[in-house]
Amino acid sequence: MKSSIKKSKAVALFLAVAVAISGLFTVPNTAKAADESQMTEFLETTTGDAVANTPVNHGFSIASTAPAAIQVVVPEPVVMNLQIVRTSNSYTIYNKSVAANTDPYLGWTYDSTEQVYYYTISWPTPEIADYSLSMTFGTDTKYVVYGLQEKPSAVISHNSIVLTKGFSQKLSVSNATVSKWSSSNTKVAAVDKNGKVTGKSAGTATISASTSTGEVVKCTVSVKANTYTRSKLSLSQTSYGNAYISVTNVSYNKKGDLVIKASFLNNRGYKITKLLNLKISVKNKSGKVIGTYSAKSKKVSIIHGGQKTLTFTVKKAKLKQKPTQDLRQAKVVPAFKYQYQVR
Repeated sequence: MKSSIKKSKAVALFLAVAVAISGLFTVPNTAKAADESQMTEFLETTTGDAVANTPVNHGFSIASTAPAAIQVVVPEPVVMNLQIVRTSNSYTIYNKSVAANTDPYLGWTYDSTEQVYYYTISWPTPEIADYSLSMTFGTDTKYVVYGLQEKPSAVISHNSIVLTKGFSQKLSVSNATVSKWSSSNTKVAAVDKNGKVTGKSAGTATISASTSTGEVVKCTVSVKANTYTRSKLSLSQTSYGNAYISVTNVSYNKKGDLVIKASFLNNRGYKITKLLNLKISVKNKSGKVIGTYSAKSKKVSIIHGGQKTLTFTVKKAKLKQKPTQDLRQAKVVPAFKYQYQVR
């Protein structure tokens, strides 16, 4: 075997085949190799002297489902039986007899530059597991064997997120090292060097993570106002004989007070004159009470079929949760009784 059968050449041969395997484009086996930096070695390059009809075994592990391949290089075509077994359950996933010729389907491929022969096992979607490779040659021979796999593409933790103004969420990238985080609109959403995104104002921005290998992955960020908003109930959504409340808006005013707007709908059949034991609790997404408005009695005048919106304020000093809470994701729990006039 020529002394030039080294890892560098083996990698070049392998990569040319691996590119074709992955479906990116088809290249001749001796064409310029793909970028080695985009590959990872799962089966260490080994040079050996095989004895005829004596199995040569190598263990290896596959850590991702990215396209992979194993290549065996020999100085002359030789009969070879090649087997791959998943070690966890002794299941044979590959079993091939290679002929001592250059038949494109049954034998070896010749590389005229290095004057060697190689056989490649393509593995488009391997399973993550531990394996054992066994090669049995029909005659004594030198060999080189190695396995390479495409490095998994960078993956960002979220393709899109919705943030409340003034609040943050951390993004991360797997399968790569981030060299730079950036925002398409820092007035809407800013990002720090650790991937922490903070909503600045209502709107949309794109957060980009540039990796050390040149990949760029992105996340679309929609920033919403720090306001709880819901639609009013309509008469058609209610049943006759009762009155209903729907909290339509909760926000902070400039003083930091909690402002609650509630719509009362009368489908009782009579005029409602008083609200009794009114209680509206606003809770954060963890279920903790931010603030509660309560009143034992409140005079109103809502005719049957009518709707009235009232505004209630909970002073900042009375709030249970500080600092500012995410009201957009808040839960509102209203309760009340009422008094009506029969005439």
